[in-house]
Amino acid sequence: GDGGDGGDAKKKKAMAGARRSLSEDDCDCSMEGVMSFCAAQYTSTTIDALNDCVYEGEGETLQKASASYANNVANGGPVWVIINNDTVANNNDDPGTDGDDQTVYYEPWAETVLSDICTYLSDNGLTVPSGCN
Repeated sequence: GDGGDGGDAKKKKAMAGARRSLSEDDCDCSMEGVMSFCAAQYTSTTIDALNDCVYEGEGETLQKASASYANNVANGGPVWVIINNDTVANNNDDPGTDGDDQTVYYEPWAETVLSDICTYLSDNGLTVPSGCN
């Protein structure tokens, strides 16, 4: 139970090996448990090797480089795309996490992205999909 261990005594062993389901009663469905299962089930690496990549090696270096690039491209905004060397950033207010209708946040940006892609295709004599009409 709750013997001051934060519930860790109840934590179940992560799945590995031939197991194919996360829905069985004895799974560790924490992020670490799921990642450990997927590493064992679907890759030739281990959860320890993945964690090393993320927290100590190339992953951290790539994350920092990506954050720096994003900051330079879209002033740190998380939602942007480059179309024909032009940055299309979402300049709407952040949708937050309080359950607001996020279509208000993403829909105008997505419409601009679609329009810019369609214009690029048309201007360059490329096939324009029906979604552009």
